[in-house]
Amino acid sequence: MANPVDRLAEAAKDLAGMVAALDREATNRQVVLAKQTKRNRSMIWWLIVLGAILVAVAVLAGFAYSGVVSNTNRLNTSETVGRQKALCPLYQLLIDGNTTKARAVSPDKAVYDRTYKVINEGYDALNCSQFKGSAPRLG
Repeated sequence: MANPVDRLAEAAKDLAGMVAALDREATNRQVVLAKQTKRNRSMIWWLIVLGAILVAVAVLAGFAYSGVVSNTNRLNTSETVGRQKALCPLYQLLIDGNTTKARAVSPDKAVYDRTYKVINEGYDALNCSQFKGSAPRLG
């Protein structure tokens, strides 16, 4: 039989070994956690930078879209004025020339009728009938 003091010393030695092993394991885990924390902070910083870049791109895209809308509106107004002041009056002059007297002197009635059909279709395609009032202004 072993002496109780020797058994106690042996148990204390085993316990000290276990505590040392736990201390090494805790130190290793602390190192791993420190590395993970550093990586997480770095990832958070990059996410913040990326978010700021995305916000900046969205703002720039909004300004660009606003410019496109403004230019589109100006082009539409310019095109409308061009139709109203140039093309529609010409079409109206041609349509006004379609009389029974003019058709009577035409050498080929079928060609005459097709010509005025095309002219009327162009007048309708340009929606010239809407311009019989006020004129839009270029902005």
